[in-house]
Amino acid sequence: MDKQVGFDNFFVKPAEHPGTWKVMGRGVDRKKNTPDDVGYIDYSKTPRPKPKVKNINGVQFRSLAEELKAKRKALADKEFKFRHEKDRGDLNRAMLFKDMRKF
Repeated sequence: MDKQVGFDNFFVKPAEHPGTWKVMGRGVDRKKNTPDDVGYIDYSKTPRPKPKVKNINGVQFRSLAEELKAKRKALADKEFKFRHEKDRGDLNRAMLFKDMRKF
């Protein structure tokens, strides 16, 4: 962001929770860690296990088992209610595909 504004205005500092950081603007006095600094965004990087993937023609796809697990998790979470209908359809199609593979 400093390149976009043309001068050294932003800095990063640890936020309240471990693994979380704040992007801060230096404020009017252009000095770090003073009361007039402005917080712009908090970000964190949560460790996630890498899903099992299959490489098909150079494109990586999650395995069917991983996809089923993700859809079930999304359906159980009320926060994602807005997409439950789509996830339920995806889950049903994946289950059909899984059943058809047995034959």
